[in-house]
Amino acid sequence: MKSNLIRTIVFLALITFMSVSVLSQAAPNLDQILKEISTYNGGIESGPIWKLRDYVYSHKEPVEARTDCEAKLLAFLSTNATPVSKMAVIRHLRIIGGDRSVTALAPMLLDGNMADHALYAVEKIPGTAADQALIQAMSKAGGAIKTELIASLGRRKTTAAVASLSRLLKGEFAVAATTALGEIGGDSACTALQPAFSAADAAARSTMASSLLKCAEGYRAGKNDAASDAIYKKLAAVSNLPLSLRKAAMLGKISTSGSRAASMIADLLRGSDVPMQEVGISKIKENFTAETIRTVCSLVPELPESSQIKVLAVLSGYPKDRVLPTVLQAAKSESLAVRTAAYGALENVGDVSALGLLLESASKNRGAEQTAARNTIALLKGRPVDDKIIEMLGQNPAEEIGVELLQAVSGRRIFAAKVVVAKNLQSPAARVRTQSLRTLRVIGTPSDIPTILNYLLSTEDEADQTEAIGTTAALAQKINNPESRAAAVRNRLMREQTAKNRIRLFQALSRIGDDSALPILRAELTNTDDAIADAATRAICSWTSVAARNDVLSLAQKSRNETHRMLAFEAFIRLVRTDRNRQPEAAVADLRQAYALANRPEDKRLILGVLPNFTCPEALDLAATMLGDSAVKAEAQAALDRMKMRPAPKKR
Repeated sequence: MKSNLIRTIVFLALITFMSVSVLSQAAPNLDQILKEISTYNGGIESGPIWKLRDYVYSHKEPVEARTDCEAKLLAFLSTNATPVSKMAVIRHLRIIGGDRSVTALAPMLLDGNMADHALYAVEKIPGTAADQALIQAMSKAGGAIKTELIASLGRRKTTAAVASLSRLLKGEFAVAATTALGEIGGDSACTALQPAFSAADAAARSTMASSLLKCAEGYRAGKNDAASDAIYKKLAAVSNLPLSLRKAAMLGKISTSGSRAASMIADLLRGSDVPMQEVGISKIKENFTAETIRTVCSLVPELPESSQIKVLAVLSGYPKDRVLPTVLQAAKSESLAVRTAAYGALENVGDVSALGLLLESASKNRGAEQTAARNTIALLKGRPVDDKIIEMLGQNPAEEIGVELLQAVSGRRIFAAKVVVAKNLQSPAARVRTQSLRTLRVIGTPSDIPTILNYLLSTEDEADQTEAIGTTAALAQKINNPESRAAAVRNRLMREQTAKNRIRLFQALSRIGDDSALPILRAELTNTDDAIADAATRAICSWTSVAARNDVLSLAQKSRNETHRMLAFEAFIRLVRTDRNRQPEAAVADLRQAYALANRPEDKRLILGVLPNFTCPEALDLAATMLGDSAVKAEAQAALDRMKMRPAPKKR
């Protein structure tokens, strides 16, 4: 135990010694770093620069370390070091520099070669010394350097520079001075800008307006709403300002109006200035409560179309008992855009009272408006809406309304409506019957398949038969076990002896695709009733599962019926293409069998269309063989080219 303790102490001591050693090696002093930098002339070997950066950042505190670091950096500027290395040092004075750095850097602010670097440093050095250095340099400089100095004073928010900047509000540097005064803000800057704004031409006025808006925002931030409001009012009244500035001024004016904001918004809505209406609309939510929103509601019918649309979007966030009458009125507007916007609002504030209007719209209109009305019906809130739909559906509504009610049952997933939907299968209107079957696909369950089969076998309408088969297949797909999906149809087949009924049930089996039903169809291929044998053949040829691949190949090889052979051949190619998980060689072997059966150019083109999906030597051989057939030579060459461009799939 004692020996283990001794080993631990020795180990920790060794680690401590090594850490100190590494740290002492990894932390060179500033003199060493500056010596390395002194010959630096740029380029990708910038290791010394990064060392300087790390050193400066690690010596920002305490004050003694910072002062010592600053002194050494300033002394470096008096050496014979390269200009590039001096520029690098100057830029680091931005981090630790003080008044001494300002004194050293001030002359450089007017040096065309060093001004950018000196300004970069001085701008971030706090204190009045830096302010005065920048102001003095600005008064002497010209051109681009003067513009940058002006901008720097603005970014520093140097109030002491306002008088100097005010003298530049006309002439070459007017834009820069105006922008800087806006950044500085406060009473003195605002006092300088306001008379200049009034006297400025249109081009300069926009920049001055932007700066005045910044001053106003500064007042707002300082809780001086009276001062900011005065600026906003002045700018909002200038009609020839750019629209974005007018909007910003009006937004500010509303925001600083307190209890007067609501009446101000109402006045904007009553006016004819649409852009200003948009500003008012954007502030409705902040200034109108559920109790006062009726003021806005009363103004909606008189608004232009674009403003009505925006207000309706805002109203959708209010309690329905306050805004529903207005939204319902808008839903009857002559403007399609307004009606559509109202439908959107009804998704949030609508109830059963909106149902009739929406059904009417959906039944009479087409395209986007019909879609919007249907979507809104689907999203109306509340059980009463479901109950009303079921009630109306049971009252033999007009055909158009009946179709929309059935659509609503589907869209809202009203499972309680299943009985009344099934009753509509007896409607004399074909569209109602069709929609009933489609709705049952959504709300029905596999237990409803017998009901649908009864309808399938009783109707003589071919369109209804097709829809019933589709509904049967859709309900069967809701059964988890794939080999149980055709159980209801198989059971019905056992009871049906008439050819027409068995044929319809065969079609249903084909759509369901339950492989356990294939033996039933195989047995019927040799039925002496040609119609039944034909239906069984067509059902197998329509099969989507690869389980029928050998069946259709056999039909293609042996059937005496040319139509059946053609259908089977096409089905075989389709099923080969579908099974992408086979070994390519096996798929190509099937395609070679198909080639032996292909009598028409169309059949050969089908093979060549699938062949590149199974790239392998055997596929290339088959395509090369088909090159000799002049009828498909071009297609064979195209297939070869495609296969040569893609790698052969890996063996599975």
